[in-house]
Amino acid sequence: MPFEIVHNVGKGVGQLLGAPDDLCDLLPPQGQSRPLTEASAAHRAAYADYLAETPGLLAAAEEWWEGLVAAQGSLGKGRAQAVEAAYEKRVAGPASLPEFVWFIRAAWLRFDRVNLALPEADRVPPACCLLGWPHEEGREEWVRLVTCMPYWPLGLDAEGRWC
Repeated sequence: MPFEIVHNVGKGVGQLLGAPDDLCDLLPPQGQSRPLTEASAAHRAAYADYLAETPGLLAAAEEWWEGLVAAQGSLGKGRAQAVEAAYEKRVAGPASLPEFVWFIRAAWLRFDRVNLALPEADRVPPACCLLGWPHEEGREEWVRLVTCMPYWPLGLDAEGRWC
């Protein structure tokens, strides 16, 4: 059984894909969202590497999350209450797994490096690569996991670069 979620996946997709737009004046041009089939060879290669890691991370997040929910259940809570209590402790649910957060950050920064090596016209926003393309391809379980995050785990350094 897949992990329970407490959010609307469609809304989460829209929020995460749109979130970096708030920073567009502070960043180098991020490019335009486009289908994977229209992306550069460098983007497609980075995306293939990204996808290769997702099954293991999905399994690790599900196992870790189930342990947190089970711990709440061991306190005498029913399944629904245990899930709710676990989300109260970890607002991003299974996407709170530290290895998952690290992976998303590392992948984002890799797509940013790809972008910076390409002409502006060929760039694709990292959010599109990390979430838009899996959503486009119907990778529902991965999209459910990513959209558990209320925000992207990145920031900007003093020079306006992703960090």
